[in-house]
Amino acid sequence: MKTRTDYVSNSSSSSFMLVGQAFDDEELKKAWLKLHPEQADKVEDLESWDIVDKLCEELKLENHHGIDNYYDMWAIGLPFDDMKDDETKKDFVKRIGESLKPAFGDVKVEALVDGGRDD
Repeated sequence: MKTRTDYVSNSSSSSFMLVGQAFDDEELKKAWLKLHPEQADKVEDLESWDIVDKLCEELKLENHHGIDNYYDMWAIGLPFDDMKDDETKKDFVKRIGESLKPAFGDVKVEALVDGGRDD
């Protein structure tokens, strides 16, 4: 067991590890409109966190807001723990890519790690 001996923050910000892709606010709006073109006149009234939550509910994915490496971006995908027992890494990445595709098109799915200090 590893014991952490350096500084630990009690900040409300949290770290995350996710397999997926990070998107900015404009990309979220475009994705929302791709799935819901009938709401073009309302998208500017929606807050980013509302859009990302609704998108993730529809796509059956999770999201985290970046605090360090992906500051001002939203990471969308699945945590490593969601990999199925009979699923290879390649299959897991493909499944996430297929889930993202209806809203974002073909995107590069990768491991995203954010939060914490490097010093």
